[in-house]
Amino acid sequence: PAGSTGTVHVFVDKIENPYYIDYNDDNYASFQFSPTWFGSEFVSGESHISMTFHLPPGVSATEPRWHGAPSGFPEEPETGLDEDGRIFYTWQNPNANGHTQYIFGASIPRQYVLATFWLESETHHIYLNADGSVDVDNEYTFTNQSQGASLSNLAVDIPYRAFEIINPLADVNGIPVQDLYADYSIMNLELGDTAIQPGATDTIHLAYTLVDQPYTSSWWDEEYKYASFEYRTTDFDASWTAGITEFSAIFHLPSGIAPQDIDWKQDYSFSGEPSQNVDAQGRATLTWQNSEAAASDTYSFIILLPREFIAAEAVYEYA
Repeated sequence: PAGSTGTVHVFVDKIENPYYIDYNDDNYASFQFSPTWFGSEFVSGESHISMTFHLPPGVSATEPRWHGAPSGFPEEPETGLDEDGRIFYTWQNPNANGHTQYIFGASIPRQYVLATFWLESETHHIYLNADGSVDVDNEYTFTNQSQGASLSNLAVDIPYRAFEIINPLADVNGIPVQDLYADYSIMNLELGDTAIQPGATDTIHLAYTLVDQPYTSSWWDEEYKYASFEYRTTDFDASWTAGITEFSAIFHLPSGIAPQDIDWKQDYSFSGEPSQNVDAQGRATLTWQNSEAAASDTYSFIILLPREFIAAEAVYEYA
């Protein structure tokens, strides 16, 4: 009532997804919080404002970072351990006011609060067969750096013209994945019992065959002279991937064809020409590699084959 003093206590049980990737270091997650402020027509005088962050369990003293403090607050907060053994940051200003917005923030290694998976390597083997089919064989090696999250499902892009897919197979470290299915241009893997647990490094293997008409040809392909096959890798979201990736894409050409017989278009990330070699079956190969790839980027390759090397029924002709 008028003339009285009272204390209002508010407890919010759960705020979901308050963290974002730190702008200065993508290995960290950041958090900001602003206490409520009121219209200056309703409040007056000085306010003693205290703001405390209790950081997640397990964070060590050298890992977290506080953000710059609002005007009037000490630049460095009080620090220590709370009764649960968690690091805390406290900022106080006895001469603040209730009508100004004050924003406080802190950053901690992302694995404490965000699902964090390092895609250590990804290897793509693409076999372009004379009968028009395309065999795709992929391997993704992930290290789970999360404190609590497991990698339980994975969505992998498949070529845009994958109208018919046969023989899809997947495994984690050789243990079959039972639940996988194609949905338009994505292969979904529900890892179930083979999910990658915190602290583990496991390799996901995915293989399938494209049939029907995976190739295209048009007037732009030198007046239908070439059959074109486009392959794009998956851009795994940066909200859950971190680190750099050892990347390889190896295209195995149809038997009897040499690299000089074909043409290609490559992603801008690859400045040089692919290396040329011969695989165990005697087929010529083109290999693109990048030791500093990013899991969150997509890489695109187009292989142009003379049409006489590919079965005619495997080529879709654009008008």
